[in-house]
Amino acid sequence: MSVNQPPNPNVDTFNNLYWIGGDTALTQAEADLRYLKFPVAQGTENLQTTNVNGVLTCNNDVIVNNKNLDIDGVLGQIRYADNKVQNTAYTGGTAGTYTATNMTIDANGKISAISSGASAAQKTYTVQYTTTQTITLPTDCIGIGVRCIGKGGGGGQASNTTAGTTWNAGGSGGGGGYITSTSIINLIEGQQITLNITVSLSEVNAVGFGQLCRANAGSNGGNATASLGGGGGQGGSFTSNASYGSFYSLVGGVGVAGSINLPFQTATYPASAGSVVLQPWNPATVYGAGQNWNGSVTSNSFQGSAITTLSGTVFITYYLK
Repeated sequence: MSVNQPPNPNVDTFNNLYWIGGDTALTQAEADLRYLKFPVAQGTENLQTTNVNGVLTCNNDVIVNNKNLDIDGVLGQIRYADNKVQNTAYTGGTAGTYTATNMTIDANGKISAISSGASAAQKTYTVQYTTTQTITLPTDCIGIGVRCIGKGGGGGQASNTTAGTTWNAGGSGGGGGYITSTSIINLIEGQQITLNITVSLSEVNAVGFGQLCRANAGSNGGNATASLGGGGGQGGSFTSNASYGSFYSLVGGVGVAGSINLPFQTATYPASAGSVVLQPWNPATVYGAGQNWNGSVTSNSFQGSAITTLSGTVFITYYLK
């Protein structure tokens, strides 16, 4: 029996032509189109298990088709090239959004690419302040944004009526003023700003240049008299220096007038007060919300404690290069 393969076509009569093998040589250019040529593959390659002992650089999306994604399984965290650790620990699933580095992993394990040249450092962030202080702008800062909200005004005092059995309520306080920069203010790393946050105002000053902007506190509600309830406090105003940037500002909301002839020991002081425009009134959670009851005591009025309010506040947004 011959070791050769049968002729093609397989016929009964021997014909030498049918036993000639295809031995046409490939040129290098033709072979390069059919096989991997180090160091660049010529197209899509289907691999089984692949072990990479060096750095793997991906210039597009990495897609994990409905399989678990294990990143640093020993530490249980996602780490980046600068060795910073993402605050949100990896817990065995694949879905998650990591905004500090513009990295997202969807429910199917698809990781979005980090743009070329981007670092793991956060480029823009905002910090809220509620106390007076001096701040040195951080390394790589190329500008800042500012937002000031004045403190809400206090509630007015209650008063007895002449009858001695009812009382009149003081008015509630006005909402704090609001102002925010609408352009990046050209202060850079190493420069200093001072924040003044008091019961009267919330402002930002550039050291060596002067005030950037200020939001004034809302006015206190008026005190009641023996015959009248107190008037509502006016909303806080604002100032800014257009030489250093453009600003958007709003006067705070007006407080509510106090009612008269209120029954003995009933909590019928104003139900609300002024607030920052477009913010709901809530003195416990909304900066700039006015006070509706200051706890003033008369022999007839409601003897409850004062409604607490928040301080003024300043938000600084840092833009880094």
